Amino acid sequence: MVVYPNEEAENGSLRFVDFVNKTFALLGNSPIKKFSLRHEPRLYCVDAYLRWIFTAMEQERGLLELHLYADRYYYPVGIERELFTSNTLVKLTLSGRYDFQVETVFLPALKSLSLSSSFEIGFDKYCNLLDGFPALEELYIREAVSELSNALLSSGTFVKCASIKRLVVFTDCPKFKEDEDHQEPCFIAPSLVYLDYSSYLSENYDLIDLNSLVEARLNLRLLESFNNYGSSDNDGDVYGWDFNVPFDYYGDVTNLVAGITNITTLHLSPDSLEGFVHRVTSKCGDACACIPKKQRKIGKKEEISEYGGSFQELEQMRHFLGKLERLETVKVGVHAENNNNNEFLRANLLTLPRLSSKCNNIQFI
Repeated sequence: MVVYPNEEAENGSLRFVDFVNKTFALLGNSPIKKFSLRHEPRLYCVDAYLRWIFTAMEQERGLLELHLYADRYYYPVGIERELFTSNTLVKLTLSGRYDFQVETVFLPALKSLSLSSSFEIGFDKYCNLLDGFPALEELYIREAVSELSNALLSSGTFVKCASIKRLVVFTDCPKFKEDEDHQEPCFIAPSLVYLDYSSYLSENYDLIDLNSLVEARLNLRLLESFNNYGSSDNDGDVYGWDFNVPFDYYGDVTNLVAGITNITTLHLSPDSLEGFVHRVTSKCGDACACIPKKQRKIGKKEEISEYGGSFQELEQMRHFLGKLERLETVKVGVHAENNNNNEFLRANLLTLPRLSSKCNNIQFI
């Protein structure tokens, strides 16, 4: 790390640019296995940033990892080339305000790709990006809605890749359904074995050819209507602040559950419990009990995190235990505030009826 504490920002930046230029000059044609660049995108330094990136990617250097982080509160750094290629690169991270305007991408050895919030790429370019990675096995997408950019919102909901084995998606969409247009998630990944998906609940899910999937970790939060924010009573009726307007929840997990029927391990957050059963009601939620038996082959192992033992959580657990016929093991992670009540919470759960005769193992972790 090079620091110029007494310099003005521009002078310090230019001195740093000069330092890196001299370092590359001293390296000559020496190999570079890993190159990471984290910076504030200053306009007078953009040419230098791009020169460093493409110098590191020269084929004779054998670059294996490239990690780029541009502060999203500055002007975007435009990466404009006809060809973005490397025969050796196996790990790529693109994060922050990079405006990726590359005509052709081909990274035949790439195994791991990470895309983070504010990375500016249109949907067509995003699809072309995935097409340029024939050996890709791991994809990490982290999106956030901000005042600066929502460019990644559509890419986190669409993944089509024949080779991918591990997919992690975190989409921080708006809480209220009126805030943005929410696209239906579509995952086409025949080789996928692990899915970690965190987002707000969608009205529909299009999960195609996920027969290889064995483990899923879901954190699904309910979208709400900000026109009427309310709470439920014991009869399952939900009202807004004027106590007359029905409260509107948004989303349906039916197709999501139907699309992951081959998994053997399922991890659910407390928010996902709410998403699966929506609310305490005399009627069944729109997950397992409403799906035909032939589609209801959800996993043998359930893992719940940050369980608090509230009335609503207990009723949601009653729903799961009473409807999942293949369930064998339930692992419950207790919320930190309830660590001293493990025995009480365990006793409550053990009293719940279970459809599966093999479900005799409730563990607290």
